[in-house]
Amino acid sequence: MNRVKHIRTDHVGGHLENISVPAPVNVIFAIPTLLTGGAEKFVMELAVRLDPIRFHSTVLVTRGRVDAASLQHLERAGVEVVVVGRQSWISSIFICARVLLRRKPQVIHTNIGSIFHVSLGVFLLKRSIIRIHTLHNIAGYAEPGSRLLIIKNIINLMKFQLVSISHAVRESASKAFALPLEQIPLIPNGVDIHRFAPGEKNEKKTDSEIRFVAVGSLSPVKAHAALILAFERMEISIRDRCSLTIAGGGPLYAELADLIRSLNLQDRVALLGNRQDVSPILEASDVFVSASLTEGFPLSLLEAMATGLPAVVTAVGGVGDIVRDGVEGILIEPQNTAMLTRSMEKLARDVGLQLEFGQNARRRAESFTWDRCVASYSSLYAGS
Repeated sequence: MNRVKHIRTDHVGGHLENISVPAPVNVIFAIPTLLTGGAEKFVMELAVRLDPIRFHSTVLVTRGRVDAASLQHLERAGVEVVVVGRQSWISSIFICARVLLRRKPQVIHTNIGSIFHVSLGVFLLKRSIIRIHTLHNIAGYAEPGSRLLIIKNIINLMKFQLVSISHAVRESASKAFALPLEQIPLIPNGVDIHRFAPGEKNEKKTDSEIRFVAVGSLSPVKAHAALILAFERMEISIRDRCSLTIAGGGPLYAELADLIRSLNLQDRVALLGNRQDVSPILEASDVFVSASLTEGFPLSLLEAMATGLPAVVTAVGGVGDIVRDGVEGILIEPQNTAMLTRSMEKLARDVGLQLEFGQNARRRAESFTWDRCVASYSSLYAGS
């Protein structure tokens, strides 16, 4: 490892002494976009929270779509961001290679599709660099068919260390990449339990309105249409004292807005679009809901639980690592709208159960800390 000279004052002897300390390990995080998804949040939190004395972090955005607030958050923390720009696949591969060869990282940490974009650069770098690829969803879901085969070849050829964020993701990776489970470290994501914390309303509910909330991109996999339909099918006497707020942007915004209008739910269901103020939105809510078809290890769910919200969520992917049925919330079958409706009605009727699940949810979330996550990755970056 490179070493640099620092000078310090010996207060006992009163003289100056040169000491040699390790230079920070140069870590490059690769991510296709820097928007508001779970993988992007993970990269930002990890880059910001790494010890700057031990590590120098750079975030390489390989396809150029960047959220301004996310960019500012990283830059304020002293993390450099390199944006390739919205290039063709071939152009992005060559540009990323040039970036990597110029910066010569000791660690390259890829996330989701960025492993394609940096593959040439990693191939040309020294074999001694540490290569890590975090799997954020069930293997083969985001990269089906031939793309999964390409990823498998890249991982095998370039000796990437796979890391999983949940047991379900780990098991899927073991099958997809023909690796023993013990060769795939499991490092769950963390949650900022100080930023996401219960407000006063969680201690004593003072009104009769039940506020359901969902947070996630407006994409088919999140099944927000099913969630809206489940809300619409609640008993009218219950629904009339409930609301549903959906925070997140995406390609289905207009379609979902049309669905809400067609069901005449404009006064009860709100689409907020992309939001940076998720914490106060959760704090003003009572129950977190999700009809998602697949999840790796949903940060939005963990943030809601840290805020003290009970959950009504589909039992998919890594959700079971976070929520225990009947303890922190209710787990339901995916694509079972009737079961989702009944579960929402159950919590809407029983405020005491809401509070019980919510208190359990907070305690559960406290076991998933960023400190633990950062420490685990720091060991990998150090080669230990």
